[in-house]
Amino acid sequence: NVEVDIGEPGGRMSYMLTDKDGVAFFENVPVGQLQIFFNDLNFPKEFIRVSSRVTVDIIKDQTTEKEIELQPSR
Repeated sequence: NVEVDIGEPGGRMSYMLTDKDGVAFFENVPVGQLQIFFNDLNFPKEFIRVSSRVTVDIIKDQTTEKEIELQPSR
């Protein structure tokens, strides 16, 4: 149940909550270079905060998968 956001900085954003396996699935995302980032309010404290936004290229009529591995906090 971690909120994952995707979109253009300063533009329209979409968000989803991850499922029990940590997967967030987005549909009808605009084509182009977008950024993925996490909401600070519900980011799990047991992991190190992902500080930089992750860039992903969305291509028309293709499924794009981006794996972001979180590191446990010490």
